[in-house]
Amino acid sequence: MARGGAKSEDLRNHADVIVHRHGAVIACAVITIPGSRRGRARLHLDVQRAAEEPGLREWLAATALGRLYDTHPEITEVEATTAPDEHELIAALADLGFRQQPGERMRKLVYLVGVSLDGRIAGPGDELDFYHVGESLRDFITAEYPETLPGFARQAWGVDGAPNRRFDAAVMGGATYGAGLAQGISSPYPHLRQYVVSSTLSSPDPAVEITGGDVRRLARRLKAERGLDIWLCGGGRLAQQLIAEIDELVLKVYPVVAGAGVPLFGDRFSPAHFTLASARPLADGTVILTYHPAQEIS
Repeated sequence: MARGGAKSEDLRNHADVIVHRHGAVIACAVITIPGSRRGRARLHLDVQRAAEEPGLREWLAATALGRLYDTHPEITEVEATTAPDEHELIAALADLGFRQQPGERMRKLVYLVGVSLDGRIAGPGDELDFYHVGESLRDFITAEYPETLPGFARQAWGVDGAPNRRFDAAVMGGATYGAGLAQGISSPYPHLRQYVVSSTLSSPDPAVEITGGDVRRLARRLKAERGLDIWLCGGGRLAQQLIAEIDELVLKVYPVVAGAGVPLFGDRFSPAHFTLASARPLADGTVILTYHPAQEIS
């Protein structure tokens, strides 16, 4: 194995077996980065094999692991362990704080949602019909965020077949997904990769991935992948769980008071500070507010 290398022939043998069994570089290792606060992370590593095997060189070059290996010569210790899957690899890289090389844009988790003047994203029964969508808001959505329209509405809004501009993945809570599922909609955003966070639901559609695990780890894993940004589309409790991972908050503030309903960030007291990046009032009275996490509050 290159640079630092494995100290054991057993590891290389183990790696060869796994590579031949799965037809890809998924030899498992534990990487120790000296000085790292996190210390060790479970990763796949067989760089030498990738350089020798036809087709695997290209696979390695396209992965975050290849970029990590190229930019971290301080990796010196490799140990065999049980093999995680590709998703665990990407999450482990994110746990180590790894990001793309300089010049590459890091994916953002963006919480974009409609909200009333009193901070409700839906009514007590998940009602949304009290939000008035005027022509100016409609123009804004179709021009800036056409992919946030569900599949069944895209033709009516004139964006059927339009390319994704900002997002190529959507993350939602079980209640948000369940509301559509109750109406017979099992894949609300077929033009996006869809992830539903729920410990009780099962996916009736192969296009929707249900996960009940660590949601922050899911967010970090998706950010470490290449692609467009990730849309957090609801609900409030999930947004509260992910608040430390939110890179941008885009609020469509409707000129209406709900009085009661689903809060923007759940109902647990846990202050988090944001900085206003832009405010865009629309002709119909809706205001688009964009916030970024505050770097430091003195």
